[in-house]
Amino acid sequence: MFIRLLLMATLLVPAFAQAKQISQLFKVSHQQFSVVKSYDAFSKKGTISLKTCPTCPLQFFTLSPKTVLADNGKVRPIEDLLEVTLSNSAKHILVQTHKFDQSVFYIEWGYPHGEQEGTE
Repeated sequence: MFIRLLLMATLLVPAFAQAKQISQLFKVSHQQFSVVKSYDAFSKKGTISLKTCPTCPLQFFTLSPKTVLADNGKVRPIEDLLEVTLSNSAKHILVQTHKFDQSVFYIEWGYPHGEQEGTE
């Protein structure tokens, strides 16, 4: 009886272990990245747009207080995003977003100090 119960339990474990990927990562340049509405601490929201390919439509994503901004590897407040976009035209921008609610988890602007292109 115990062995039968153990076998049934091991058969059910893979069904519960299926994880869904909830994030997506975009690699774009500064020409493909645009701040639509700068992050506002009062409303705690902001909006960016990405053009992920030449024929793709613009995709809009929401900035939140949980969004992390890294400028060449240094973490900066998300309120500085507009300043970073205007002062540094990076060829390498990574944007990690939530697949379902279109919120932004992470923006990496430029390469961290000492990191070379193609090592990500």
